Amino acid sequence: MNILAKRVQGKEYIITDFIATKLNEAQFNKIKDLNKDTLGGYSFVPFKDTDFTWWRKVNKKLTSKKITEAYFDIDFYGNVTEVN
Repeated sequence: MNILAKRVQGKEYIITDFIATKLNEAQFNKIKDLNKDTLGGYSFVPFKDTDFTWWRKVNKKLTSKKITEAYFDIDFYGNVTEVN
């Protein structure tokens, strides 16, 4: 899964929220353009650049239709699994 990170403008090293998504960057950008009020401050972080320590702070998931509450487990090897 990829990560959407909400950063503080002007202080991009401060991240206030995370959302997990299976969408690719192009799909996310289309949804972001239609929902600027909700997703305007989020940046796309591809799986290959994901720092797995973030997953402990992720409690939302973005699908092509909505943002839902979600929980994730991560194992020693960095495998991320959504927990129902």
